Amino acid sequence: MQMSCPGSGIAAGDLAKLAWAFGTSGLRELHFEPLAEGFVMLTDDQSSNDPEHVAKMVWAAAKVGYGSVALMDRVALQVQVQVAEFRPSSLANIAWSFATLAYLVPSMMAAISSEVLRGIHRQDARDLANLAFAFATLCQLKEDEPLKEALSEEVLKKLNWIQPQSLAFLTEVGLEASTHPFLLQKLNEILDHLVTALATREATSAWKRRVEAALQELYLDHLGSVGSHLLLSRLQIDAPDQDFILRAMQSFPTCAGRTRGLETQRPQQRRIFAYSEHRLQTTDATGGRDATAGRMLREHGFQGLRRWQKGWLKPLTLPVNHYVDRSVCAEFQVLNEICDLVNEEALADDMQSCALVEGVVQLLVSTAPCLSCISAALQFQLLFPKVHLQFGCVQPWSELPGGCEPFRSDEDLHAGAAAPSPPSPQQPAEAELSEAERADLSELCDMPIDARSWEELLLCLQRCSHQRLAEILRRKRWRVLSETVPERARRLARLLRQTIDAHEERP
Repeated sequence: MQMSCPGSGIAAGDLAKLAWAFGTSGLRELHFEPLAEGFVMLTDDQSSNDPEHVAKMVWAAAKVGYGSVALMDRVALQVQVQVAEFRPSSLANIAWSFATLAYLVPSMMAAISSEVLRGIHRQDARDLANLAFAFATLCQLKEDEPLKEALSEEVLKKLNWIQPQSLAFLTEVGLEASTHPFLLQKLNEILDHLVTALATREATSAWKRRVEAALQELYLDHLGSVGSHLLLSRLQIDAPDQDFILRAMQSFPTCAGRTRGLETQRPQQRRIFAYSEHRLQTTDATGGRDATAGRMLREHGFQGLRRWQKGWLKPLTLPVNHYVDRSVCAEFQVLNEICDLVNEEALADDMQSCALVEGVVQLLVSTAPCLSCISAALQFQLLFPKVHLQFGCVQPWSELPGGCEPFRSDEDLHAGAAAPSPPSPQQPAEAELSEAERADLSELCDMPIDARSWEELLLCLQRCSHQRLAEILRRKRWRVLSETVPERARRLARLLRQTIDAHEERP
């Protein structure tokens, strides 16, 4: 049964679908309020609402950054009334949405936890990562030991099916599985791929296209705090010292990177900040020195005055949230403004003379940086080879002030990981493929697909010839690489899943 506005013909499901379109298109808060208010009005009777409409609406609200107490409380109540009627992926998406908007309703999270524990085998690898992220972000994971243990056990059963973005979440949420040797080996493989793509002596347009293609293949926007630290280390970009980290954390507003809604009990997106200190100088031919020193605090998404004019650093377009303008990331703003400052203070007139600038720049971000900003840090390092850039980030759910958690050393991360062994192939299946998904896959592959799950699809692809897999890739204009049949089958399965996910009417 769908509730509708009397005389209007508009149903709650229509508003949910329209909101979902807003969320997937990259539109921000503009015009979202009437949708949310209408949905709250049309769903007053909790016994007659479609759970999937509820899940779509709150997911869209989180994607556009719209915080509404009325909407979030209505969703929380609906989950508690009908929790058993929600799909596993919908419960994971709802938890993710509340974490994204930093709005904690303990009774709803408890209901989700209980339902997940009853049927955790039905959660796929992405759902497990989203649940772990959500409960950690809302500071509920440590308190819910049964859920923490169950998530970890199920992750270990599905290690072979974890995609890169989910893997990035799982390495940092503190599950027992977060440091499993096989998981860390997969993270290292991703890092190897990224380091190869990022390798350059000059950040040219061709290099930028190559990096964006590599990220598209991985379908990855960020690596989490653990993966980011390891990637920065491989790029020979040091982490800041603890004294600077403490100064930076004291400079962040109390809501920085944290669950702001937990403090105000109002749903709103986490505010992300970057703090930096710099001491720069150059020596002219006569031995004289020009110098500048200072500090900056910038907030992600600030749309006011943008100082930078030189444009020496270029943001990347990332694949998961491709509509996001990465030039407004807080850390990108800082690095770009330092480039302009170098020019304004006459330390360098052009990109070539930047090589003469010396000094140190320390930078801390209140959450894990996106890969565009890590790319910007590398560009900055190439532009200023004599400047010691130190770049770090913190975790929003840490118990330390402001969410800061010291990075684990590479030795700690890789302890016992010398001989990782993959999990047993006899593991529970992921969420079953629907008839519609099988039909879409058959059309994409130009052959009948009878697989009941993504695991069975992978096995089906692995039985295909090298040439047949290449034909499927070319059919969708995907790149045909030099790789073995198992490697090509795994990559094709990942690309097919991304395509199906992008077209499904669910977040």
